[in-house]
Amino acid sequence: MAAREPADHAKPAQGVTVDPSLALVSPVLKRLLDYWNAKRGQRPMPARADILPSEIKELLPAIILFDVIEGGRDFRVRLVGSGIRRVMGWGSAGWKTSEATDRTAQRIALALSGMLNVRKPLRFHVANPIPDAIRHFEVEFLTLPLSSDGTAIDMALCGCDLLLPDKMGGGSAGNVAGGDPWRAQKT
Repeated sequence: MAAREPADHAKPAQGVTVDPSLALVSPVLKRLLDYWNAKRGQRPMPARADILPSEIKELLPAIILFDVIEGGRDFRVRLVGSGIRRVMGWGSAGWKTSEATDRTAQRIALALSGMLNVRKPLRFHVANPIPDAIRHFEVEFLTLPLSSDGTAIDMALCGCDLLLPDKMGGGSAGNVAGGDPWRAQKT
């Protein structure tokens, strides 16, 4: 499949809200953002080498790591957390978003392109997730840029969590990181 131009983050997919203010609901994603901020210090963003899985073991099920290819023309999945594999039905890493035909992968590519455009973290809220297994939930997705040279974004550390819709009490379902969605706490 031919490489595509980086997407315009100002045109989110239907049912997707872009939130540059990072008004996170998920405690898992709040911890991931706090960790990323601590690792970056005074720099615009940390490097992949700064991110130590041993320091964020409880967050790993909710993490997806992407390689940025050709400045954002494509994205390769490097790592998919066990919770995301379980909830979203995704298999192994190694695939590119341009090779996927489902709407979820297309939405992720748009989210990653948006992060590249603004060069900072972005929060995305998806009101109508695609997989049947989570159709009663909403999805919160956090994109965090990584740079090995301090300038070019060459990777993205992302987190994903399920949210209960307001009609179900709202708040984090916590299911991606291993929580029980029926015992969700409103935060």
